[in-house]
Amino acid sequence: MLDFVAQINLTEVKPFDKDDLLPSLGILYFFYDIDRSLSDYKNSTRFNRTLYFDGDTSLLRRREWPVNRHQYATSYAPCVVNFRNELTLPYYESTQIMELLNWSWETRNYKEREGVDAYVELQVALETPHTQKWVEHNRILGYGDAIQGDVREEAAAIRLLGSWDSWVTSEHLDEVLKEQLLIQIDSIDAAKMMWGDVGRLYFSISQPALAARQFDETVCVMQCT
Repeated sequence: MLDFVAQINLTEVKPFDKDDLLPSLGILYFFYDIDRSLSDYKNSTRFNRTLYFDGDTSLLRRREWPVNRHQYATSYAPCVVNFRNELTLPYYESTQIMELLNWSWETRNYKEREGVDAYVELQVALETPHTQKWVEHNRILGYGDAIQGDVREEAAAIRLLGSWDSWVTSEHLDEVLKEQLLIQIDSIDAAKMMWGDVGRLYFSISQPALAARQFDETVCVMQCT
């Protein structure tokens, strides 16, 4: 049973889409199974789904919550989304940054520790959500605000290796870099949403799939404290 967690009207998003990555029309719908078992989730992508509607939105009608709904279905409180542009940075322990700062895969240490410290200081100076873990933060596109590790690596692991807890390495870097955050949904008090222990959902899509509007290729990563 998948829970309906968000819908985004792309017409409202388009003025903020500086890289022209998303369609200018249509609606994206995001679903997630909050009751999925962790063991199953590690080896399956069937616990989330993303749908794209590009038809006449005037034909859409609001539906009431079904009386005969599944006993485990979750109803969240509706919230209105407001948009603004923000600067985002990759997670400091992402494969991309590790390669940039000369990470040693043998010793599992940075050879240029000063560069790592400078990068973290930059994130703090910009007050990115990486340094504000307890602030509710949702976003579309950009880089995910990781809680436990690079979101793109986990998404690539699901896509390539079938499991988020399978390790990607430097040889997978090209595929990791193709991962694009589609939407990040935080634990939100006003919406009565809680993902694990104050966690976040990250819906990720590969850049080729996004360009081809193949939103059914989206995978979802959940991280929590």
